[in-house]
Amino acid sequence: MALGGSTTQFDYFYSALAKRYPGIADANGTTTNFQFMNTPMQAQWITGGDANAFELANSTSVGLDGFFIPGGGFANAYRDLVLSIDPTQGSDNARYRNCVIQIAALDNQIQSLTSQAQGSYKVFVANNPGTQETFTQWLLDPFGGLNFRQQLDELQARRGDFASTQANVLKALDGPLALAQAAVSPWAQTMNISEGGATQAVPLTTIGGDLAGDVGRWTARPAGQYDFDVTITGSDTITSPWRTTYTTVVHSDCWGTSASVEVNTSRIISDSQYKLRICAVGMNSYKINRGQWFDDTLVSPQTKIVEGSAWTPDMFFGLNGSLHLVPDVIFVMFRPMIKLTTSTQVFKQQIQANADAAISYLDLMGFRFNVDGMASLQPEGDAVTTTVTFNAPDNQQAQIVGITSKVAWNGDEQ
Repeated sequence: MALGGSTTQFDYFYSALAKRYPGIADANGTTTNFQFMNTPMQAQWITGGDANAFELANSTSVGLDGFFIPGGGFANAYRDLVLSIDPTQGSDNARYRNCVIQIAALDNQIQSLTSQAQGSYKVFVANNPGTQETFTQWLLDPFGGLNFRQQLDELQARRGDFASTQANVLKALDGPLALAQAAVSPWAQTMNISEGGATQAVPLTTIGGDLAGDVGRWTARPAGQYDFDVTITGSDTITSPWRTTYTTVVHSDCWGTSASVEVNTSRIISDSQYKLRICAVGMNSYKINRGQWFDDTLVSPQTKIVEGSAWTPDMFFGLNGSLHLVPDVIFVMFRPMIKLTTSTQVFKQQIQANADAAISYLDLMGFRFNVDGMASLQPEGDAVTTTVTFNAPDNQQAQIVGITSKVAWNGDEQ
């Protein structure tokens, strides 16, 4: 398959990644899915259990196409699912069904009241510049958000009563489901993270490996040594096709800049002299680990929701569902370097003409590079071909290339 038509640089980049990581090659779009990052994202966690790691590992992609856009909290969505599952026996039990309905209603009230409290806290901060009072502290302040805190505590207590009743009824109906529900209400395993000066307990969700140690080793590498080094040309053959689960928009441009410029990407990648070399000083994969609260067998389109629940299967497993993908492995690159070769004519028309157009950065293949005029791209060549080089800044953190996820989509396209 030659470069052109509907094939993009991402297809070739994916094939190159799959050669290095067989797990990526297994992403068939049906049971597993690989998504490039929709916009450049830094790998900012220091330890696998800090706040930055939790925020990333606890998100799922909003869409099912080839690009990852972080969505809402995975753990809470999973809890909503588990507490709404139809028992294998006695699903028509009135007490159980009533508890499911009441818990869902209380969760909506808690979410709405929390949003109101956060809005009021933002107003408080705006009216009191320089305040050191955190949101958690403000909720305990009689002159601040104590009223919100008291209302939230009351709702949580009522929710706890219904959850306790539901658990007792369920023990006689479905033992395994009873255990799964007990693991999320309360969470079977938690960890503490610190954000904004406040510490909070969250469901145990970590990223494996040692990113900080890897970055230290990569930083010490001699210049010119790369963990990843691949060259893409127009005559390359794709050995591992990039299969997305559901595609509505295809990113064929692969470019983004800090200023509005006209770059005809299709003209670049169809050029007879086109060649793209992608290197990275470091590259590794990091697995997402979830605690004893999580049972992946329950995250399935075949899971039935109890009648009368405020939740529907599509809310979890539909096209826009909160659990249609289960993030599994994160792929990270450190200090990428990209060399782009085109015919000199195309270089002058598409690259040189734009390099001095007040561009401060350029996003290419999901990576961000600084641009400071044409000279910063180190053009080399002759009358036939020209090569430009995009180097990551020396102080740039590791960047996330993409994420593989397990697919739990029910196939509904509505």
